[in-house]
Amino acid sequence: MFRPQDYFTFNERKILTFVLIMLFLGLGIKYLKLTAADEVFEGTLNEVSDNLTAVDIRAADSEELQTLPRIGPKLAERILAYRAENGFASVDDLINVKGIGTVTLERIRPFIVKFGESAEPEKIMQSVEEDSLIDINIADLEDFISLPGIGPVKGQRIIDRRNEIGKFNNVQELIEVKGIGDKTLAKILPYIKCER
Repeated sequence: MFRPQDYFTFNERKILTFVLIMLFLGLGIKYLKLTAADEVFEGTLNEVSDNLTAVDIRAADSEELQTLPRIGPKLAERILAYRAENGFASVDDLINVKGIGTVTLERIRPFIVKFGESAEPEKIMQSVEEDSLIDINIADLEDFISLPGIGPVKGQRIIDRRNEIGKFNNVQELIEVKGIGDKTLAKILPYIKCER
């Protein structure tokens, strides 16, 4: 039978006992922190869900992706890289992005636009008549969000830029808004005007 006094001196046994006690205390504290963090996260997730606008992963930029729970700058960039290389046929394709597991996917799924419900050009054309284009000088956030490739972040940037300069003189000035490049502008040109 193993007896510590046969193998360790009195001082060695005291040190070993101290180390074991500290180890168990550390594990206990870590467990309590993880449990507390889960409760805090659940509360935060519920608060976030009340204020979060659905994100279309096929058109969102890095900042919009970072509004999703558990998505930081690095993971947002990985999503953008995957989208550029492969595209997204469904929300489930996110599982192919390094760093997104089944738990993360299920946590962000409620905040992602379901495919078939996003602001696709055909859907926009049904809701916006040919002669009733969105005037970028009077449009509100919801109007901008209805445009293809424009989410809440870019929509707010357009409004901020408009407030900053007073009004847009032409639709080409949207290029000056961060996150709107030639491709995005080309997507939204059929649906916008600049009159007032």
